[in-house]
Amino acid sequence: AVTVETADSLNGIRDKINAANAGVTATVIDNRLVITSNTTGAASTIDFVDDATTGVLKSLGILTATNTIKNQLVAAQDAAFTVNGLSITRSTNTIADVISGVTLTLKGTSATAVTLEVKNDTQTAVNKIKAFVDSYNALMEDIAAKLAYDSDTKTAGVLQGDRALTDLENQLRRKVSEIISTADPTLNALNLIGITTSGKEATLVVDETKLTETLNAGPDKVALLFGASSTNGNDGVATRMDSTVTLWTQAGTGFLAAKTDSLTDRIEDIEEQVEKMEERLSIREANLWRQFTALEEALTVMSAQSNWLAMQLGQMFGTGTSK
Repeated sequence: AVTVETADSLNGIRDKINAANAGVTATVIDNRLVITSNTTGAASTIDFVDDATTGVLKSLGILTATNTIKNQLVAAQDAAFTVNGLSITRSTNTIADVISGVTLTLKGTSATAVTLEVKNDTQTAVNKIKAFVDSYNALMEDIAAKLAYDSDTKTAGVLQGDRALTDLENQLRRKVSEIISTADPTLNALNLIGITTSGKEATLVVDETKLTETLNAGPDKVALLFGASSTNGNDGVATRMDSTVTLWTQAGTGFLAAKTDSLTDRIEDIEEQVEKMEERLSIREANLWRQFTALEEALTVMSAQSNWLAMQLGQMFGTGTSK
């Protein structure tokens, strides 16, 4: 409910209405208050209740003397249309539940029937498949770089020789090269739709012409090749890749999480070993300093004793002078 005072300006009334979150939006256009429902359909009629004492809504020209809307620009109503002779009404002009897989957007009325032709959006499918291939190639190239060893520069990738990453690389290669038995027998491998492997990194190459032709001829078969799902794990290419990547990257339980935990444990163990080694070295250093100090003290005593003995011997065997 919105309380309107006689002293309120149009802008003030507008702000009160909008602040009330009453399911409507108020605007001021050419010194006129326009109130629009936020929803569509016949059930979205706006109700006004005037104050019996002040009659402010009547004063503003919103209601008539009989409490009906005075200047209704557009009445709330449902969209009415016919599909194959069947009359249908909906509360919105965007309808997605009449024709399976099709969203209708009603723009206006027509005097004659409108023929609707539904075609597969082949180019969008091609673009999505190419995006999939690009993502796969980027991942495989990154893995190859981390596992590589350059014999010319004698430099190795940061994970060169890592068994886990090598295993992932091999798994991904198999996922895109295996036969998909749950797909159509005529299109059960990527090479049959124009996607082949190339180079030692086994990246994928798309023959866009062949892919487009295959999609035009059998879009459902291509969809099955990528998205097939089965209980025995023989899924489509994209489904397989999704399962594999999830298995490796899932937070907390994935292989990468386990690898990270293992490396963290190793780092902590090495740090502990370093601390113990530093402690032993500190003790060894202290011992050596004590030995060095003791040796210096012994040398000082021995030097003093040697000087004393030399003086005594000089006195005992010293020679006199003769004229």
